[in-house]
Amino acid sequence: MRPLTDTLWRSLPTAERRRFLRHLRPFWDVHRHRTAPPVDAAIRDEIASGGLTVRAGRLIDIADDPAQAVVTLRLRGAERTERLAVQAMIDATGFGHLAQSQDPLLRRLLERGLVRPEPFGLGLEAGPDYRARGTTAARPLWLLGPLLRGVLWECIAVPDIRNEAVELASLVAADLDRAAAA
Repeated sequence: MRPLTDTLWRSLPTAERRRFLRHLRPFWDVHRHRTAPPVDAAIRDEIASGGLTVRAGRLIDIADDPAQAVVTLRLRGAERTERLAVQAMIDATGFGHLAQSQDPLLRRLLERGLVRPEPFGLGLEAGPDYRARGTTAARPLWLLGPLLRGVLWECIAVPDIRNEAVELASLVAADLDRAAAA
């Protein structure tokens, strides 16, 4: 499906994209993004030995303590919350919302209005030519990779980024050729 996913994503009305994000994104992310076999084997060994416990649910709160953290969560399918004392946690929820980013360059670009978030806050708004919306033709800013999430759906894995980079390089070269001819 990878070659068709972005076309399908772009063709969905905004309401259907929102619905997908609300109901299906977690399942998509789990099945779409696999781990490398050696890492999978190490994780399975840790689970089998009792050194790692995997819990699926919604994180409600984290209270820090010097020796541990106390996590309040609601397990998937449960109505009540549960509190766990843990020494380590792994956040496997995927990419967060753009508003949560502390990246200084990204924050400055947003503050100056040179870029703007796409409607779902997953990445930045961009046109089909990878140009960030909010930039001018005289000073274009092109986007690539995870910053395009929300505009493109398949923009995180290396093969996707590699294909986007080839397409973007072609578009930039064409722009440079037009500018040189003018």
